[in-house]
Amino acid sequence: MKYVPLPPVSIPESDQPRLDEVVRQASADRHPVAAFLACELSRASVLSARDFPTDAVTLDRWVAFRSDRGWRPERRLLVCPQDYRLPELHLSVLSPLGAALLGLRVGSEIAYQSIEGVRHVACVESLGGPSRSPVATSLHSI
Repeated sequence: MKYVPLPPVSIPESDQPRLDEVVRQASADRHPVAAFLACELSRASVLSARDFPTDAVTLDRWVAFRSDRGWRPERRLLVCPQDYRLPELHLSVLSPLGAALLGLRVGSEIAYQSIEGVRHVACVESLGGPSRSPVATSLHSI
């Protein structure tokens, strides 16, 4: 796999307390993704709502992404672990992929490791909710 440099990460200051609590609880529970999420947050620029880019991945926002250069993007709502309900709709920020995508801008790609230690690359394709395509409609009706 090719070398993928670390892209810049930005988070809105309104998300910081929730993300800090996720890391605190995950670290206490010895969650395998806690250190990675903490590392991503430590290198993130924390921006006011006014200065936050509209094309960056945040909590409670839909993100379309490709993992390992898949042929079709997947679309999920990035959520805190306590809000995770359906794998077809949600992506936990405490998953390796969710932690990797947090704060990236559309067009950015990042390398990350699965819990099993396998290296992957994800790319942010777009932001926003599901369209009315047949796939999105079937996900939306769940």
